[in-house]
Amino acid sequence: MEGLSAEALNSTREQHEREIRLLTDLVRELVGFGLQVGMSDAGPAAFIRSAAGRLVVVIAVSGDYFEWKSGNDSHLVTDPAGAAAAIAAHVWTKAGEARAARRPGNPGGAS
Repeated sequence: MEGLSAEALNSTREQHEREIRLLTDLVRELVGFGLQVGMSDAGPAAFIRSAAGRLVVVIAVSGDYFEWKSGNDSHLVTDPAGAAAAIAAHVWTKAGEARAARRPGNPGGAS
C-alpha cells in the first residue's frame, strides 16, 4: 500500500469515529433545545440551520473541544449538555441580533 501505513489509517479511522460519536452526543442535546440540527460524517461536523434553512453555525471536534463560530468558541467534549447550552445561547443571541437589525427605525434595518 502506497502512502499512509495501515497503522496511520487505523488511527485516522479511530479519530474519525470518535468525532462522530462525540458529535452525535452533542446533536442529541441540541435537539432538546428545539434547534434544527444536522450532521455530516464527511467532516465530521454538526450544523444548525435557521427556520428559513440558512446555515447558522457549524460545530466540529478539535482535540478535546467542540468548536464553533470559526473556532472562536469552544467547550469540552466531556460535557455535551453544557456545550449544547452554550451553542444554543449563541444561536439565540445571533437570531435576536438579526431580528433587531431588521426592525424599522434601526440603523441598517427595514424602513
